[in-house]
Amino acid sequence: MYSGDSDVARGREGPFHNTLAGLSPRWERIDVITPGHADACPTTLFGNVHIHPSTRHRFIQRWFVVNRVKELAAQRRYSLAVSHDHGIFSNGFAAMTLRSQLGIPYVSEIHHVPGVPRAGSLNERIQKWIARFYVARARGRATAFRAVNNVQMPALFRDWGVAADKILVLPSAYLDFEVFHPDESAEPAWDVLFCGRLDPNKGLDLLAAAAAIVARARPEVRFLVVGDGPGAAGLRTDLDRRGISDRFEICRWVETPDDLADCYRRSRLLLCTSYSEGGPRVVLEAMACATPVVSTPVGVVTELIEDRVTGRLVDWQSADIATAILEVLDDPAATARMARLAHQAVLPLDRQVTLDDYADAYVRLAEEQERRRTA
Repeated sequence: MYSGDSDVARGREGPFHNTLAGLSPRWERIDVITPGHADACPTTLFGNVHIHPSTRHRFIQRWFVVNRVKELAAQRRYSLAVSHDHGIFSNGFAAMTLRSQLGIPYVSEIHHVPGVPRAGSLNERIQKWIARFYVARARGRATAFRAVNNVQMPALFRDWGVAADKILVLPSAYLDFEVFHPDESAEPAWDVLFCGRLDPNKGLDLLAAAAAIVARARPEVRFLVVGDGPGAAGLRTDLDRRGISDRFEICRWVETPDDLADCYRRSRLLLCTSYSEGGPRVVLEAMACATPVVSTPVGVVTELIEDRVTGRLVDWQSADIATAILEVLDDPAATARMARLAHQAVLPLDRQVTLDDYADAYVRLAEEQERRRTA
């Protein structure tokens, strides 16, 4: 696997760690090439998942992936590669090179494209163009493209010329209901929770603007932000400029999934202001915890949230977002019904079921590629 996630090389047990836990029993060996980080080190997980963090800068990650895989491929044969593709698509272009030089078939996983369904900045418009350029190059080389939702990404792939039989719809929301579940005894500590990597595509400008409106109407409302990223400093500056930083508690990281679930259950609602997403996972986890969600119509959200039934769908307008937040906070009875239905809506996304489907799809694909190799 050519991954964009460095957390597993840093000892962090996030979503990708959970994915590898589900995949490991199905494969003899899994090698994972990750980006580098000051805290990263080579390690082995679950006995057969070998993590290889890069020693190169992200801008030349492509060549590290190519050279490291060539070293590994000299010792064993690989049936399938999975490339996590985003940004400047270093992994994807490396996968194409390895496909050409070593014949390793690969699946391109593009969980979301910045600017889809909406761009939050000029940079996201440029990133969308880069993604389209990559797909145009990869559509004849990749064995398949993974879409993590049923509507937005498959439609985009088709529009960009990917053959329908190359599109694999495999959800990435692996919900562990032993961790993410309702707890009626949990006492609310925050009114609004925002959770995710602090990138521009998360709608940080909308978060600050909507929070300012809410703060004027309800000065007692308290916000928790869980996450870190390149937009963290800008968000803090924006909150200071609006005079509402004292309403916010910002936590860069929570240690375990249980800690995160506790944040959901101790918040009156989860807010998602993203411009583009594949999931987002946090929306589904919050729904599993029966925490009401206010979200923009991104990724899988429109497939699971019916407005005012299983959550609130809002446009990318700060005033609309603030109105929805206040309506949820001001109507506990309606909110409680919505939360119960939201929990029911995500029950089909059981961790083991979705991970089994994911693993089964790649095992079948690998077996098919092996048959073609030997035919």
